[in-house]
Amino acid sequence: IDGELVINDSTVTGEWQFNNESVQQLEGTVRGQEVFLNMNPRVVDNNLFLRGTMQGRTIRGTWSQVGFPGVMAEGTFVAERK
Repeated sequence: IDGELVINDSTVTGEWQFNNESVQQLEGTVRGQEVFLNMNPRVVDNNLFLRGTMQGRTIRGTWSQVGFPGVMAEGTFVAERK
């Protein structure tokens, strides 16, 4: 996954792309070193959420795929600045 984050005070905006598919928008928040990202904020069902901690040029944390039934899948991620 490739993407871009823009952090403005406590608000995060940006976009991401997986395997050269269409570009998706993202939104989120930052509190101190903690980051929350909604990878598809315009979707009501089948959302992908990332929660992590910024450590220098890296964000490490957990992701969860959430739908109407609840959490459908989850795991860990590492995002590094290029």
